Amino acid sequence: MPLISVIIAVYNTGKYLCECLDSVLSQDYRNLEVIIIDDGSTDGSPDIIKRYAAADPRITVVTKKNGGLSSARNAGMRIAGGEYLCFVDSDDYLPLNALSLLEKSIASRSADIASGSFTVVSETGAPIVEHTVSAGKKWDWINHIACSRLYRRGFLLDNNLDFHENIWYEDVLFGTACTIKASLVEYIPDNVYFYRRRRGSIGMSTGEKVLDCLEVRRKLKRLLTENGLYESVFPYKHADLVCYHYYKRIDRQYRRALFEGMKKDFTPEDYRFTFKYGTKGEKLFAAALYFNMPGMFAFCHKLYRALTGRDE
Repeated sequence: MPLISVIIAVYNTGKYLCECLDSVLSQDYRNLEVIIIDDGSTDGSPDIIKRYAAADPRITVVTKKNGGLSSARNAGMRIAGGEYLCFVDSDDYLPLNALSLLEKSIASRSADIASGSFTVVSETGAPIVEHTVSAGKKWDWINHIACSRLYRRGFLLDNNLDFHENIWYEDVLFGTACTIKASLVEYIPDNVYFYRRRRGSIGMSTGEKVLDCLEVRRKLKRLLTENGLYESVFPYKHADLVCYHYYKRIDRQYRRALFEGMKKDFTPEDYRFTFKYGTKGEKLFAAALYFNMPGMFAFCHKLYRALTGRDE
């Protein structure tokens, strides 16, 4: 039974941390090393970590100055010793058979990655939506969530794959780079992860750091272009390449900066692909960029939402 390294980055998630750790330590796949990176927590998380570490010898604890999620994950990767590794965010949790399902899948064909389905849940754990991976949709964003995958550690090391630090939405870049480099990715329809949607998380943020989507977009476009994949992957990555959903979410005081950043970066190729592959909302957003009329976009978006009840 190969060793699996489970890397858990923790920052002020004491409210959810016990559920996360219980789900990992209770896995029916028992040969684990659980690497907990305390990324400078200031709540009760350190005390919880100490209690669990004292009770289970499989746990290794690293305490570091706050450097962000990517920094914490990279710190865990540097000391991981397992043949395989995975990431679990400390406010999320696993089904009890998640790692056995993923290990069986990745080992059956000597794959570099095994990717499973995941369920989005509310703060209280109530299911919101299920996302099912599919081998037929290799580039679908659902297949690139960092935490619902098991990786062969040697594959990551051989290809120098880690997380971009000091930037949000790093999963987009990491997941895409892994898929490009992987010789074989195995997909399983089983649910292997519960992703908690909660106030205060990166995925729900509306503040200035949402502007990091601009830099992620630049890096993602460069990565795809260098590998001759930009147009072929655009239909699956349009959300991160057009940034319309970030624009809708960000606080009003930062919208102009996001709009100007997109207008500066957008090329004729970007406009062409957006009008060819984008959603209705993304096409409207691209038109507003082209004519430099953010007010037009706001008016038309409100009108569309009022007439259809939809928010594409």
